Amino acid sequence: MTSKIVVNNIEADSGVSTVTFGSKISSSEFVGPVVGNVTGNLTGNVTSSGISTFSDTVNVGAGKSIRLYGATSGYSEIIAAAGSASTTFTLPANGGSASQYLQTDGAGVLSWQTVSASNLTRATAVASTSGTEINFESLPTGIRRITLMLSAVSTNGSSHLTVQLGDSGGYETSSYIGKVTDNYGNYAAFSEGFRIVFDIGPTHVEHGSLTLENIDGNTWVCTGKMARGDGDNLYYFAGSKSLSGECDRIRLTTATGTPTFDAGTVNIIYEV
Repeated sequence: MTSKIVVNNIEADSGVSTVTFGSKISSSEFVGPVVGNVTGNLTGNVTSSGISTFSDTVNVGAGKSIRLYGATSGYSEIIAAAGSASTTFTLPANGGSASQYLQTDGAGVLSWQTVSASNLTRATAVASTSGTEINFESLPTGIRRITLMLSAVSTNGSSHLTVQLGDSGGYETSSYIGKVTDNYGNYAAFSEGFRIVFDIGPTHVEHGSLTLENIDGNTWVCTGKMARGDGDNLYYFAGSKSLSGECDRIRLTTATGTPTFDAGTVNIIYEV
């Protein structure tokens, strides 16, 4: 039996290795298997039940889409955004790992990235029941935010609760800039550290938190609020501090460093 290729009554025996037509062939429908290479431009609807290989760019008309049909039913459709700009995406060389996601470098080059479970780390809580300072040290590099939390903290003396930062050279005890105020309109400046209460007393029981954020380089900004559990006082404070190196420690102490802690719990959460 002799196989034929028929297009608009143009036919060639299957034994012919090359079939050459004119500059253009127009047909409302082309039915039947084509085995071999087709070179040139195909315009219109092309349906292929096998593997089709294209050696050059495949253009899909404006407003049209690419549909990838499922094994039994349904399809996934890709549609380009309506706009004048062109975007090229370069896929990664492999299938990635479980739970990874595709990330662009801003130029359309995609890569697989792993989702971080959490970038927040909570340190071990410390009972503030002794000593003149509560220290959290050996913090990792690259920290961008630190939150210091106090619950029912008190001391046996009359000195303002104060937070100080430090680097590999130790804690810095000067050049802090900021103010603390209370709900009665009183306020005061500080320089020895971030002062987190306005009034002082050995019976005061303090609750609240302070947040430090790395604004640039080794400069940190501070905001926070505290409340007396044994009174009606509220405290608000803000400030900044530029360290000589990368922050790797934080401590809660008092302005004079003399009173001893006698109650409460202190902890930090930091974010890299």
